Amino acid sequence: MRTIHVNSRWGRIFVRDSEGKGLPVLLLHGNSLSSETFLYQLEGEPGSRFRLIAFDRLGHGESERAMDAEQAYRLFGLVDQIKEVLSAIQIKRPVLVGHSLGGHVSLQALAHGVSCSGIFIVNTPPLSSPSSIGEAFLPHPSLPYFFKEHLSEEEVALCVQALIRSNEGSNDERLELIRKLLLASDPRVRSVLAGSLEQELCNEVEAFRRATIPKGVGIGEKDALVNRSYLEKVLPPDLWQGDLILFPHTSHTPQMENPEIFNRVLLDFLTAIKEKTVDDGS
Repeated sequence: MRTIHVNSRWGRIFVRDSEGKGLPVLLLHGNSLSSETFLYQLEGEPGSRFRLIAFDRLGHGESERAMDAEQAYRLFGLVDQIKEVLSAIQIKRPVLVGHSLGGHVSLQALAHGVSCSGIFIVNTPPLSSPSSIGEAFLPHPSLPYFFKEHLSEEEVALCVQALIRSNEGSNDERLELIRKLLLASDPRVRSVLAGSLEQELCNEVEAFRRATIPKGVGIGEKDALVNRSYLEKVLPPDLWQGDLILFPHTSHTPQMENPEIFNRVLLDFLTAIKEKTVDDGS
């Protein structure tokens, strides 16, 4: 795996590239996290069989904090960062795989005309408008903190608890990674995003339904943040596998909590797209 930097209009963006020779896949991370949450995919079989690319959005991980936070961290800015990365590394029509907020950014990119050959969203309830947020998510005490600028240690601990499960101490390193990423993110990421939703959120439910590309949806079976009943209600009828995919023994970050099963599902989805591409002659 190689790492590169892309010079965007708002700062340098850190990119991981698995250098696999297959179909290009863009992995989009969650709120206040980073591409490091996809290491099990980048360094595993998906990354060797396909070209997996993941970048840290500005204000996250190894990327710089944005020079113009009010523009870079708003919803339109998050979509623009996708466009800039794809242009810089000369990738056309990737498969979009978005986790949590990364799934929402994927759907927003779809609505704004970013060309892709498939989309898979993970623990992401498509939103029709900002007013649907209350129904789309469960009343977990951490939820307001994902839109709050400065977080206390107690608030960070609640966010970690919501994002990843501890399995009798065996997940300690993963818990610590999530905590580290939350603390390292630019606090303005959360507040600017929150302020932009009312003006800039496109109807994700309609964009997802209208898309004629392969599309999949997965969720951790013990997710404490996403309202699964709402998610099932807004899913399009033409999903890959015909239904919502449950990742067993996981909560909000299944790609880290159960990477073996997550990778198997991801490989099946990408293989189906590859075979469809061959059949279509494209």
